[in-house]
Amino acid sequence: MTGSGLPGSALMENRCSMEPVRAGNSGGRSSLYTDTGIYSRHENGCPRRQRMIMRIRFAIHIPCLYARKILLYSALPILLCTLNACDRTPEQKASTSQEAGLNAASTRLAVIPEGQDVGWIAFSENGRRVAYAVKKKNGTYAVVFNGKEGKAYDGLNDIVLSPDGLRVAYAARKGNKEYCVVDGKESKPYTDVANPVFSPDSAVVAYEAKRNDTWYIAVGNRESAGADMHDMPPKFSSDGRWLTYIEQHYEEKKSVRVLSSIDMKTRKSGDRYDWISATAISPDHERIANWAGREGKKFLVVSDVARPDATKEGPEYDEVLSPPMFSPDGITLAYLAGRKGKRFFVFGDRKREYKAIDIRFPPVFSASGRKLVYRAERGKKQFVVQEGRNGPPFDEVAYPVLNQDGSRIAYAAREGATWHVVVNGNTGPAFDIVVTPQFSADGSWVVYRARKDGKRFVVIADLSGKIVRKHPDYEMVWQPVFTPDGKNIAYGVKSGQELWWKVEPVN
Repeated sequence: MTGSGLPGSALMENRCSMEPVRAGNSGGRSSLYTDTGIYSRHENGCPRRQRMIMRIRFAIHIPCLYARKILLYSALPILLCTLNACDRTPEQKASTSQEAGLNAASTRLAVIPEGQDVGWIAFSENGRRVAYAVKKKNGTYAVVFNGKEGKAYDGLNDIVLSPDGLRVAYAARKGNKEYCVVDGKESKPYTDVANPVFSPDSAVVAYEAKRNDTWYIAVGNRESAGADMHDMPPKFSSDGRWLTYIEQHYEEKKSVRVLSSIDMKTRKSGDRYDWISATAISPDHERIANWAGREGKKFLVVSDVARPDATKEGPEYDEVLSPPMFSPDGITLAYLAGRKGKRFFVFGDRKREYKAIDIRFPPVFSASGRKLVYRAERGKKQFVVQEGRNGPPFDEVAYPVLNQDGSRIAYAAREGATWHVVVNGNTGPAFDIVVTPQFSADGSWVVYRARKDGKRFVVIADLSGKIVRKHPDYEMVWQPVFTPDGKNIAYGVKSGQELWWKVEPVN
């Protein structure tokens, strides 16, 4: 499952229940009654798609809006399932303009009937709709979206709302067949499907589909030529007209990056390598980078998404220590690699050897791409390094964030059993858990979610880490976002049997 293989002891977070989750864990204490197994497929020492099979009696697990993980299963294991392309109805097209923009008013979106088991709750990005799964009395499962309950199935998985929030898709298992259900319509049956990818306008979805022993990239019912495996989910180009993906061919022992039109009629392919792994794509979807190997050599390969046949190969290394990562402007690449017993941190055209510390990847770029911070470890302590200066040491440090110009930094840190938010080196008050701090657009406030004594809530802090405002307690809290004017924050909550989109003042 994506996200299960973070380096070292990096903190993973359950973004709703705010339970700390270690790498390889299935989801923390909020995933009840589960036993899990994670396995990877390997070829020539190169990691393949990691998959998780989860057996669950019924897990009430409420993930964040952006999570794309395996979270709800029936009593028997099923595998990842994804989306099918489906044209929008006239009503959906009309709703797009009517519902554009973030919901700026507190709104009750759903009321869950008393006694009903609910899992996998997902709010739309604009806060106007919500979907969730229910377990029915006969042991089957159904998805409720916009107040309407869908067809019951033996198992469900991976409930996803489209970027515009108007469509819902999910995996469904009926007997030994898997289907992609989009807006209530089933795809044709497959042995297995995986990794949905929406086009930016929500109109097209690409996914991986397996029939017998062959994997395909599919858009609707159109399929690619087929391969033994794909090393990354399909990615759309910036204009949404093209898909790029990596094919693995076991018999030839070769890997190749492919560019295909969304109708699968036009195909371009790049150089063939012994293996391709750890692929990154720039935020603007214009450039792509990945590690590759040929005749025992390992190097970084960079190319334009639209030109898989025009690649630039970087210097050779003995060890691949991290995936590559693009800066927000898509120009600069950062990665960790080793050569002749030495380890290097590479940032653009700069390369620095590191010895006394262990860098915790990935780094964090400022919006301009010119500044970079990263987590590091020395002995049993972790800290954040900013412009060559070490921050205060803690038992554990979570992923840091920067304001727009990179002059201010915030992150969650653990000392003993308590968590704090650290803002510009200033340590805030103690909580049972703290997750996902973020800056307001003007950089004057920090907002984060916290839990204390079983209560979950949102906190607004100033740049010294001092609490300016504590928002009401709820059973579950989703990731907050600032309204465009910066005066309010908005987020989803579960309060008893009600699902709300809450809009609260900053101070």
